[in-house]
Amino acid sequence: MRRYVVLASWSLCLTAPAAAQVCSGTATFSEGSTHVFASIAFGEEQTYRAGAAYGGTRLFGWAQVGMATRGEDQTMEYRLGAGVQLSRRPETRLHICPEILLSRRAVTNAAQTTLRLALLTASIGTDVGYVIFRKGSTRIVPTTNVQLVTGQLKTSYINGVRRTNGIRSYGLFAAGIGFGFGEFTALPSVALPLNQEGAEVTYVIGFSVRF
Repeated sequence: MRRYVVLASWSLCLTAPAAAQVCSGTATFSEGSTHVFASIAFGEEQTYRAGAAYGGTRLFGWAQVGMATRGEDQTMEYRLGAGVQLSRRPETRLHICPEILLSRRAVTNAAQTTLRLALLTASIGTDVGYVIFRKGSTRIVPTTNVQLVTGQLKTSYINGVRRTNGIRSYGLFAAGIGFGFGEFTALPSVALPLNQEGAEVTYVIGFSVRF
């Protein structure tokens, strides 16, 4: 039953979306429409993610795959997201991007009586980035992200019974700072679930390369 508790609590550990855009501290799409990125998150669990993003001066989207570990437990995660850049001028210092994110995590053989557990979440939020330094291809961009997260926990038992339970909706706040050098960006950040008793801070180290 331990893995059931672990997967249910994973809904509290979702970090901010790794969108590749100035709003999230990385490079703009206006000078390169394809980005690849990776991140490592540390907290109640360790999460390793990698993905790719594609966008233009207004719309952008991304896909990620990841693996989360907590003790001996491991699970795969898949995420899809999309957003819109409200300011289309690359010289603008303030960048705001409303975004949506869909996520799925699943584990099989979770307990003696449980065949499969799946956690499905959806979130809506906003990334805000402000360029405090820009000289040539070097830039420094502090960024914040606020999300509202909701979802469902689906359980399949070995006797064929299936159950779906909603998870309690909660907020998520994240803040970081992007250090850009040409096509490369390093982005350390922290994320904290809001209105969740016992929630812990998650520390994230992200990297992005623009093509």
